[in-house]
Order: sequence, then structure tokens, then C-alpha cells
Amino acid sequence: MMIGQALIKSVAFSANALALESLTDFDWDSLGLGQVIGTPEQHAVISSSFLTLILAASFAGFVTSFLVTPVERVKVMMQAQSTNDGAYANELECIKAVLDNEGFLGLFSRGLVYGLLIHTSIAENNLGATAPLVCGAMSGCACWIPVYPIDVIKTLVQNTEGGDSSSAIDIAVQLYKDEGPGHSSTD
Repeated sequence: MMIGQALIKSVAFSANALALESLTDFDWDSLGLGQVIGTPEQHAVISSSFLTLILAASFAGFVTSFLVTPVERVKVMMQAQSTNDGAYANELECIKAVLDNEGFLGLFSRGLVYGLLIHTSIAENNLGATAPLVCGAMSGCACWIPVYPIDVIKTLVQNTEGGDSSSAIDIAVQLYKDEGPGHSSTD
């Protein structure tokens, strides 16, 4: 588990550093954020540093969630086995058992959104055999909520002519100014 935690922390800090580097010089006032406190110069420093930290931390959390879920699954399985039955001699054996029984997605399917939904009283008491289908569909939709805006921007970046060198951030800002937060790529 120490190896897993070392990997998680290194990815988290790297993702955070990458996001901070990318967002540090961004002009947050270009998004139309109004002045909240102090002088315009103080506001720019407060809003830019706060928003930069929040977005960088969110990005790091998103990226690391794909490492945390399988590491936590293996940790819980290792802790839950009784010392008498000893189903897994070590973490690698536990991972192999999950992969053999559930495939690659088995390391991810018992966590994140699906794991929360499948164990709700509604799913357990009312959905019966359809619970995995309904909870899988709902978790799939829920997982796309934070990703969809990024996908729209990616689509717009990919749909530019060769000479257009607008960055993803420039496109996001322009999209926000032109369409607001409710724009989708199918509009």
C-alpha cells in the first residue's frame, strides 16, 4: 500500500503543479468576475490566486481518483479477508484475483459513483435485478457532468483550421462570454 500511496501522491502533486503552471497567468477578470472587496488590483490578486488554487486542486483530485479507487479496493479487500481463510497472500495476488474475476473495470467498478449508488436503499430495496443497470447508467451520466465542459472545449479545439492557434483556455473564455455555462457542442 505504501507503493500505491507513493504513486497517488506523486501523480496528485504533479497534476497540481501542471494545473498551477497553466493557470497562474490566466486573466480571471476576463471572465467578467465582479469586484468583491478592496481595490481592483487587490481583487485581481485575491480572485486569481483563489480560483487558481481551487481549479488546480480539483484537477489533481480528478486525476488521482483513477488511482485511488483501485488502490483503495485492493486495500479494503486485503483488510476484509479473515486471517484464517487468507484468500490473498499479497496485494499482487489480490489484484490478479480481481482481474481474473471482474476484468480491468473490476478495479474501478466498486468505487467512485457506481459504488455509492448501488448501495443506496432505493437500489437495494426497489430495483432488484435491474439495480446494476440503473446504477451503471446513472453513474455514467454523473461522471460525464464534470467532463462534459472539457469535452466541448476539446471538440472546439479539434474543429479549428490549421492556422488558428487559440489555446483551450482562450476557447473556454470565449465560449463562456458568447454562450454562458449552458452551451453544448450540439447547439
